[in-house]
Amino acid sequence: WRVLATCLLFFVLIAPWFVFVYHATGHPLPTSFSGKKLSQMAGIDHFLTSRPYLAPLVHLKPLVFVGMWMGYLAMHVFGGSAIPGPSLPVGRFTGLPEGIRLSVIALTVVLGVMVPLFVRGLAVVKHWWLSAVRSTAADRAVLALFVWVILHNLAYMILFPSMGTTTRYQAINHLIVWLLLAAGVFSLRERKRLFVAGLSVVAAVAVLNVGYWRGMYAANMDHMHNVRIASSEFLDRTLPKDAVIAAHDIGAVRYYCSRHLVDLGGLIDANFVDYKKRNAVDEYLLSHRVSYLVIPGKHSTEAK
Repeated sequence: WRVLATCLLFFVLIAPWFVFVYHATGHPLPTSFSGKKLSQMAGIDHFLTSRPYLAPLVHLKPLVFVGMWMGYLAMHVFGGSAIPGPSLPVGRFTGLPEGIRLSVIALTVVLGVMVPLFVRGLAVVKHWWLSAVRSTAADRAVLALFVWVILHNLAYMILFPSMGTTTRYQAINHLIVWLLLAAGVFSLRERKRLFVAGLSVVAAVAVLNVGYWRGMYAANMDHMHNVRIASSEFLDRTLPKDAVIAAHDIGAVRYYCSRHLVDLGGLIDANFVDYKKRNAVDEYLLSHRVSYLVIPGKHSTEAK
């Protein structure tokens, strides 16, 4: 009854949001999904088809999803970008932005320490999960977490095989990865030297990651203030009050520019997706009487 009561409370808390979404859009789920899927898949398709050696993967998106996560783990979770030292120009080799580089020391740490500990953590879970069903409530709760992670990732692999923006759509994966690393480290407790070495490396990578992402987030905030918000305020000062603006990334523009806004991302108007699929965006612009386009350029000239 406690599980049922918890589920009931959960649905009571989230129900108003879905009622609002349906009332506002006529769709039972947020329309932003269709827009995100359109743009993310278009980007992935373009990247794959523009490289003949990757083109066959266009029809194997679940594999692309797994490959992206493996690369992301190596670069941004296991310390590939955070550990200093001489680096390899990964971006130039793969056709990604040239600023993406992999530290040589980090490569050694990833392959020699982080990956073995992660695999060891998986082995610990493999031996534990069958007994967890009949064990304590705490064990069953952790087991439920693992099942959730598996179903969550399967859903994305099938419906939306993309990591989203800096993987925030699958943030649960970060939690599970660090839990598995911890399981791998603490499985070495009987071998004290290995345990201390493994714990030290994992702790150092965690600290370096925090510093790296702190700098990255600060750079994003600088960009938001100096580019997105500044340009939106410029539009608000210079455009006629009756201007109808169409934009791709609508957050800052809508908030800081008090003009009628037409979304070109399919986030708040799912009908845009149909126009985009028919290559009829011009019709969409005409039907909404758009008089100005806000076109995004390069994100930034800064290294980060």
